[in-house]
Amino acid sequence: MNTKSHGLLLVAVWLGLLPILCAAEGTTDEEAKKLLNECEIYPLKIGTTWEYEVNEVPVTVKVVSHEKVGDQMCAKVVSFVNGQPVNNECVSVRADGVYRHAVQGFDAKPPIKILPLPLKAGAEWKIDAAVMEQKITGTYKLSEEQGVKVAAGTYDVFAVVSDDTETAGNTIKQKTYYAKGVGLVKQSLDMGVQVIELQLKKFIPADEATGNKVPEVKPVLPQPPDVVPDAQKK
Repeated sequence: MNTKSHGLLLVAVWLGLLPILCAAEGTTDEEAKKLLNECEIYPLKIGTTWEYEVNEVPVTVKVVSHEKVGDQMCAKVVSFVNGQPVNNECVSVRADGVYRHAVQGFDAKPPIKILPLPLKAGAEWKIDAAVMEQKITGTYKLSEEQGVKVAAGTYDVFAVVSDDTETAGNTIKQKTYYAKGVGLVKQSLDMGVQVIELQLKKFIPADEATGNKVPEVKPVLPQPPDVVPDAQKK
C-alpha cells in the first residue's frame, strides 16, 4: 500500500469511515452478545464481512470477535487492505446511542457518539473528544433518505451529516449512510482540498462468509463389490 493510500485510511479510521460496531451496556455477557448479534443498524455476528472501495482502494472489514474491553462487552472488527490489517475498533451501545470507545487500542476520551438511539430523523448531538491526543469536535444531525445507490445495491438509509467537524486544524464536511440489516453503505468526507468517498461493494452476512460455513457432510454409502465376469475368474 502506497503512502497516499495509507494516509487516506488513517483519516478514514479517525473520522469513522471504516465501519462501526455495536455492543451492550448494563447487561450480562451473554445478553450483550445477543444484542451484538441482533444489532439492527449493524449486523454484528462474528464473521460478518463488508467489502468497500475507498477512493479506488479496496478495503475489507470483518467482525472477528466479541470480547470484553474493561467491563464492557464489545464487538471487534478488523479492516484489511491487500490482506493486511490496517485498523481495529471497539464500540458500545448505550441507551442513547452507539459510541466508539477505542481505535487501534487508544481510548476515545470521552467515547464518541456515532449514532443516536433510538434512530429518529431530526436528532442532533455534539462531540468533543480526543483520540491519541488528537482533538475532534463537531455537530451532527440524523436524517432519512430513500433509494441511495452504491455498487452493492440501492438502500433506504439513515444519514449522519456534519458540516463543522474539526480535527488537526481542518474543517471537514461529512455525510455517512447506514442501512438497517447491512450497516455502513456509503460515506463522503470533504476536506476542502480533497474528497474521500466510500461505497459498499458487497455485504456478506456471517452465515455466508468464507470460513464460517459448516461444511455439508454427505453420508458415505457402501459401494457394491466389483463384478468380475466368470470368464476372467481363475
